[in-house]
Amino acid sequence: MLTQEQCQGTVNISDVFGAAIWSVDYILYGAGLKVSRMHLHMGTPYRYSAWQPITINGTAPNARPLYYGNMFTSTALAGGDKQVVSVLNETSLTAYAIYSAKHSPATLESLAVVNLEQYNMTQSASARPYTAFKFPAHLGGWSRAKVRRLTAPGTDARTNVTFAGQYVDDTGCIVGELDIERVHNGQVLVAAGEAVLVSL
Repeated sequence: MLTQEQCQGTVNISDVFGAAIWSVDYILYGAGLKVSRMHLHMGTPYRYSAWQPITINGTAPNARPLYYGNMFTSTALAGGDKQVVSVLNETSLTAYAIYSAKHSPATLESLAVVNLEQYNMTQSASARPYTAFKFPAHLGGWSRAKVRRLTAPGTDARTNVTFAGQYVDDTGCIVGELDIERVHNGQVLVAAGEAVLVSL
């Protein structure tokens, strides 16, 4: 994620895209520990808020990067009765299997993959590294899976954040064409500073 030097001075990690990626990992990790509810602190003028509902100091209402992290996790956990299992836990790469527990036995519903590696907007887009995640063939169904990508130009970005190709405008509406990707050859690529939700 962001270096200590970047966290000091003009960059506040609470209002950049890195916070969205962090929140996805944090909330899904907590869910895997059977934490049933989390509250993220918010205040209207605060940089760490998920959104700014009114104009403040000339800045129009806007959804901040953390809001998109919340969109990701709410999509992953929608409907309740979920069991979350950590299937990969490395320094900069994590993955969570999300099961529907409405019936016994629980059934695999989706897989969330989070790439916590730092990538800043000042770097060349062509140099952004990707990690390929290959899914177990014996589980089946991956060719029909829907992939929703949480992304931005970099972990230090404050704008141009999208989830499944869509963004939130200054009226609070989700706009843009929905972009549902597919799993190709049993794998999905996840760039540095991105997360994907693969739904079966």
